[in-house]
Amino acid sequence: MVLLGTDEFVASTGERTGTFRPRIEAATELARSGRVKLIISSGTEVHARTMADQLRAAGVTCPIVEDPYGWRTLDSVLRAKAYYPKEHIVFVSQGWHCVRALWLADHEALSATAYPAAFGEGWRPWMGALRDCFAKPKALIDRYVFANALMAPVPANQGNVPHR
Repeated sequence: MVLLGTDEFVASTGERTGTFRPRIEAATELARSGRVKLIISSGTEVHARTMADQLRAAGVTCPIVEDPYGWRTLDSVLRAKAYYPKEHIVFVSQGWHCVRALWLADHEALSATAYPAAFGEGWRPWMGALRDCFAKPKALIDRYVFANALMAPVPANQGNVPHR
C-alpha cells in the first residue's frame, strides 16, 4: 500500500487540513484487514514520518517504509514501481487524488488499485479537490513533456527507509 502524503496541519494557522485524518483511518482499516504486506508512507520527510507514526499509534503492525522523496504523486508512483515492480500497489488518498495516481500507474504499467479515504471535513478538502483540477493537467505535462523526471535529487530506487 502507498499512503500518499498530505499535511496534518495548515502551516500558517495550525488548523487541521481535513485530509490527513481520513487517509490515516483508511490506511489503518486496510492494514487491519490483513490484505496488506507493507505500507509505504510517501510524501515529504515530514509527511512520511508523521503518517508512519500515526499508523503505529493506531495499532498497525505490518512493516512500514517511509518514502521521504514522494514529493508529488508522480514521484510516489515512480518510486513504488522502482521498489516493487512486480507487486500490486494499492494507493490510499481521497478519491479525487486516487484517480490521478491510478492514471499515472497505468501509464507506467504498474498494477494498481485505490482504496479511497473519506473526503474529509471542513472547507480544506474542497481546496484539495480544486487543486487537483490543476494537478491533472500538470501530470500530463510531467509525463509527456518532461518524460517523468523526478523532482527529488535521489533516484527512484533509493532513499526509502524502514520506519522505526
